[in-house]
Amino acid sequence: MSYKAEFGLRGHDISCVSLEDMAEKASEIGITRVQLAMRKTMADIKWQNGMFSFGFADYIKRTLDKKGISVPVLSSYINLTEMTKAQEDQFIDTLKFANVIGAGMVGSETGNILLEGFERHSEEAYHRVVNNVRRLADVAEKLGVMIGIEPVCVHTICSVEMLKRLIDDVNSPNICVIFDLVNILTAENFKDYKDIIKNAFELFGDRISAIHLKDVKLDDGKLVRTTPGEGDIDYNFYFNLIKEKKPHLDIILDELPSSLYKEVTEKLQLVWDKA
Repeated sequence: MSYKAEFGLRGHDISCVSLEDMAEKASEIGITRVQLAMRKTMADIKWQNGMFSFGFADYIKRTLDKKGISVPVLSSYINLTEMTKAQEDQFIDTLKFANVIGAGMVGSETGNILLEGFERHSEEAYHRVVNNVRRLADVAEKLGVMIGIEPVCVHTICSVEMLKRLIDDVNSPNICVIFDLVNILTAENFKDYKDIIKNAFELFGDRISAIHLKDVKLDDGKLVRTTPGEGDIDYNFYFNLIKEKKPHLDIILDELPSSLYKEVTEKLQLVWDKA
């Protein structure tokens, strides 16, 4: 399938000054897809819960529209395992913003139980996540907005199998997946990373709505982060699967400095074209 990939970037990897500054710099670089964490990118605003209004959300949308920027993911950085009332309100606020902005989803990792002595991968931790995500999913369904869950090896939802279990137990059509391969890799399972990718697409490929693209090297028994395209991940294999299974899937270069965007995406596009 021949089409040009549109690699997105996180807004706060472009600028944390203001929305206008981020949009201007993104436009200069040539970025048209941005994962937006409003509270991180729009540092000129003293954020608090309850700030949502149609006017505020429409201002964000109009500012981005002027620069041809769309938002595949709105981020809400909360601990879904130990979600406080304030965090729940923050997430619901973000769901409301997403509804007006036209964001593809509101994304979050699941976090952990923070109290000493609790096992992060315990059944108690898992059921806390289920109950919290189910409440948020009820709101998302009413608003017509998606919630994107991202598994992380050191969090409660730590693997593709655990994420599949969560999806089944929450049982909401408004739950989708932000798949970040590197976040679930360890030195022990790295050798199986292609099987992990294939398993993810088999278990919940219909739910994958965005991926975070990173790279790693296995160095002396340890995983070391590298610039995308310079590590040991076989992007030809990865891109071929994406093009076959999920055409035009949003690909976010997670944690990449904006200064490297042009150089990295030019190299990745060459790999993409051959995949």
